[in-house]
Amino acid sequence: MSNLVTSEEKKIRHWSKDPGFWVVVISFVLFLSVAAAIVFSKKNFHLSQQGAFLDSDESTPKSLPHAIQFSIDARNPKKWIYFNLSEKRIVHPRFVSSTNWDLAFKRYHVIANGGAANLAADGGIRDLGAIDLTHLPKVPQDQYVKDTRTQDGRGIENAAIRHWYLYDYASHILTPMSHVYGVRTPGGRYFAFRILNYYCSNGQSGCVTLEISHI
Repeated sequence: MSNLVTSEEKKIRHWSKDPGFWVVVISFVLFLSVAAAIVFSKKNFHLSQQGAFLDSDESTPKSLPHAIQFSIDARNPKKWIYFNLSEKRIVHPRFVSSTNWDLAFKRYHVIANGGAANLAADGGIRDLGAIDLTHLPKVPQDQYVKDTRTQDGRGIENAAIRHWYLYDYASHILTPMSHVYGVRTPGGRYFAFRILNYYCSNGQSGCVTLEISHI
């Protein structure tokens, strides 16, 4: 019996030292590594396309070659969400007349800090058309539109960005027109941005994803 065990042990030792065995093991490990890398890259690509959908107090900048992406939770139809372009974050001004905000969002509405929204500020928006934001050499410094009262007098709007989307009456889906908009802040700085998406990660409407550039 002892001779038989010794023979089996020799076979096992010989099999484990077979180069073919290690070729199979290494090939399998490489296969798993490649598969994991493919899944990870696809996930990152999807996130980069869709943007990071965050609550309004958790907006975090995402670096791009020429711009930064933000998602702003503007689902509340009764509350404006204020954004400071210089500081790249959501702010909570004590008064609407404050100059520490540059853009405000409420559902699909977008306004600047100037005009009817704040008579003491000189902010405005300008529609620059369907151009490539990443190749915009300079943001123009004139012809900016200030906010005005809506026709019924109950709300505030900015005519330059009032129609930033296409509306599908069958599906009720809002699709950005890919226009680039210039912004003049109350502090006299200039930015450019475009709206990438209007939907949250769970499919709800009201999460406005922006691509912002300061040139």
